[in-house]
Amino acid sequence: MTQLLITGPIFALIAVGYIAVRSGLVPKAAAAGVGQFVLYFTVPALIFRALSDVRFDQVLDPFFLIAYSAGCVGTFFVSFLVFKTVFRKPVTESGLNAFGSSFPNSIFIGFPILLHLFDGVPAQAFTMALLVENFLLFPIAMIVMDIGSGAAGQGGLRDTLKAIGERLVKNPILIAIIAGVMASAVEVELPPLLVKVIDMLASASPAAALFFIGGVLVGIDLKGRLPVIGAVTFAKLVINPLLVAACIWLLPPFQRELQVAAIVIASAPMLAIFPIIGGKYGLEQESASTLLSATAVSFVTISVVLWLVL
Repeated sequence: MTQLLITGPIFALIAVGYIAVRSGLVPKAAAAGVGQFVLYFTVPALIFRALSDVRFDQVLDPFFLIAYSAGCVGTFFVSFLVFKTVFRKPVTESGLNAFGSSFPNSIFIGFPILLHLFDGVPAQAFTMALLVENFLLFPIAMIVMDIGSGAAGQGGLRDTLKAIGERLVKNPILIAIIAGVMASAVEVELPPLLVKVIDMLASASPAAALFFIGGVLVGIDLKGRLPVIGAVTFAKLVINPLLVAACIWLLPPFQRELQVAAIVIASAPMLAIFPIIGGKYGLEQESASTLLSATAVSFVTISVVLWLVL
């Protein structure tokens, strides 16, 4: 029952977003605008507010970083080998499927679940997860996919690394992390008016993020290669959190809240822009179908994960 009290509101808000866009009450383009609002304003405000009140040396936990990194990167390479050898998919498609199998939707689904799960903002776990995903997992996946597409053989590897660097520099989430850490380090005191604006933006983050996910799912169906879609969905929702949990079990004990947060974030479906990334390699329909499958099934799997870890 406790698990449903956490996951129920999460997926109810996703359903609200889906119904609003599906009924035509909210245009799909407007739902996409909500996603931009969340990505560029509400989540950065929330992260800045949380990190500006803590010390940076209290944010990084080596055991969390090791467990989450090993679990997600391990899922990527295991999945890649399965799709390459068992399903006999090309390198690029195998890399894309492995990317979907290992890269959680930390911002739009993982974080709202953590907010319901813990009393305070779980800034420490969320920040470390974002660092692993953006500085380690995303570059590995993009390099593998570009190598498979032939881009790396035409000087594309250098261009890929350059594009990754530019993406990191312009990433509003990472900018918020850096700004929050710097504000904490110099112990800056913001004007009350600015604090109020940041608080208002931060409080809008969870509901707006979940509404966006629902809107994104409108118009997607399960056309495509069902065995592959099922395999990616299983790897993302089952294998990924299991590998993270196994890494935690192998490591020396560390803070229980961080252990739970790592597993919960890993149990989220893949990021919402997965079809956009797939479209770069001509695989948008398959990626969109996989996103729909994983998001729908995650209502059950996340509930199970919460029942196991709480």
